[in-house]
Amino acid sequence: MPMITLFPSQGDFCATALRRLRTDHLDLWQLHDLCTPSDLERIFAKGGALAALVQAREEGRVRFLGLTGHHDPAILLEAMRRFAFDTVLVALNAADIHRLSFIPTVLAEAARRDMGVIGMKVYAQGALLDRDLATADEAMGYVLSLPGVSTIIVGCRTPAEVDDNARIARQFVSFETPRMRQLEVRTRWQAAALTSYKKPMSCFVLEPLDPSMDAMSAWRFQPHRAVSSVLTLPHMLEPQGSVF
Repeated sequence: MPMITLFPSQGDFCATALRRLRTDHLDLWQLHDLCTPSDLERIFAKGGALAALVQAREEGRVRFLGLTGHHDPAILLEAMRRFAFDTVLVALNAADIHRLSFIPTVLAEAARRDMGVIGMKVYAQGALLDRDLATADEAMGYVLSLPGVSTIIVGCRTPAEVDDNARIARQFVSFETPRMRQLEVRTRWQAAALTSYKKPMSCFVLEPLDPSMDAMSAWRFQPHRAVSSVLTLPHMLEPQGSVF
């Protein structure tokens, strides 16, 4: 991930980023890869990273503030409890539901809070396709069909993959519940390998999902405004004047 290093002589991090991007504002500034409780303590500490984001928004240099993560849903939920973020970038795919699931936790809470949701790891880092567990149409369609998902980001290795992803998005029609369940069944026995990026890192307790409840009906869809310019901020950012 590209990173802009902050030195004391450079002053404000956001001003430096705006100058390098040749713009006067960002649509979205994200705290990237929240992983552990200690990350949260640094972010929310007096003069920590969140303070810099809030100041930038108050000054009109940033429109929306977000967070990202793919390790432990409890970490993202705790961050969302502490601050009213506008967006969350979270790992979502057809294998998610089987372990440390973000769907009935982070996605559901984001919908309740009317947050924008950006799905990542849609193809499970390519494993869904490499293991013939889903086609690209099925993998992307599954995530786009989850109520509350606003958009997705997909890594591409070739121009052909870019074209194929664009085709799938243009032709997308939301999946019915039976098709969603079918894809989940296909991924069940390889869920650990497909979601190896997940790691329980927190001391927070997740409320168990009611087994009698259909997870797909536990939240409602909310449309969100699109954003076009995004800056992802390493969560290690310390108070201004530090080097990271």
